[in-house]
Amino acid sequence: MYEVVTLWICEEANKHHCREWRSICRYNCGIIHRDLRPQNLMKDTYENLKLIDFGFAKSYEKNEITKRLPIQGTISYGGLKFLKYYLQFPFNALPPVPYEYEYERTFDLQCSLNIIMFMTNKEIKSQMISFKRFQYLQEIASKSYQLWLNFRKNNGNYSYILTLIDNVTKSD
Repeated sequence: MYEVVTLWICEEANKHHCREWRSICRYNCGIIHRDLRPQNLMKDTYENLKLIDFGFAKSYEKNEITKRLPIQGTISYGGLKFLKYYLQFPFNALPPVPYEYEYERTFDLQCSLNIIMFMTNKEIKSQMISFKRFQYLQEIASKSYQLWLNFRKNNGNYSYILTLIDNVTKSD
């Protein structure tokens, strides 16, 4: 699966960074970051991408496919299943309730793909930046869900890669 993702991404982004994305987002590393976003990517002195801020990261046991955890980290780059789940709760309640989610091992792969789309597609980037004007996270989640759903419907490559990611989860 990584080869297909890498080939398509290389058409969209800098080839040097494609190899780095591939190594950063390894599905089988046993760690879920849960806060993947452009601000958590840095370049070292050799221009290599590095993932930072592991404050919400958790490790999986060897045979653990999902892990029930409090919802933490950024939501805008989450996959459709995560965003749909997130939208079912009334998040304007005070104090905020610590809702939980069954994070799949592939959660970060979906987030990574969405980050790549944000970084390489001007229209997506513009829309996501416009979401900052919303006051509530639920509004941002709703707009993000619509954006990624429409993009999946209208972009065959993106849809295909999401299907591959879904199949990785099902085959485990």
